[in-house]
Amino acid sequence: MDEDDKFQKSNKLLDIGAEAYRNGDYLKAQKYYEYAAKLGNTQAICNLGYIYEYGRTGKRDYKKAFYCFKIAADDGNAEACYKVGDSYFYGDAIKQNYNLAVEYYIKAEDFANKSGIDDDIKSDIYYRLALCLYKGYGTD
Repeated sequence: MDEDDKFQKSNKLLDIGAEAYRNGDYLKAQKYYEYAAKLGNTQAICNLGYIYEYGRTGKRDYKKAFYCFKIAADDGNAEACYKVGDSYFYGDAIKQNYNLAVEYYIKAEDFANKSGIDDDIKSDIYYRLALCLYKGYGTD
């Protein structure tokens, strides 16, 4: 399977998973996200992070969520990047670190601007940056 075929297949699997998630069938969503993630789909990896973070298929697992978000963030996924920032901000899976939270929020903004991601994600990123600036968290 060439890269274009992998990309197309992973997006179809992602879409099936997203539809299942919207319908509340989290086990099916997780299965399809895992298939898409194995093909390198970073949004699927990010979505797996949400399944773990919110315990959609069992107990919440902040460490697994962080792992998924970090992999997707390292591959340039803006949404996953701000979720890594959230992990540092709140200290759910790792030690709280406001400086790293701000660093990831800034990376998320950069990725979002380069990728043309939707405004909902951008507003989440800008809210987090504004909160840090207003409260003085991770900033001078």
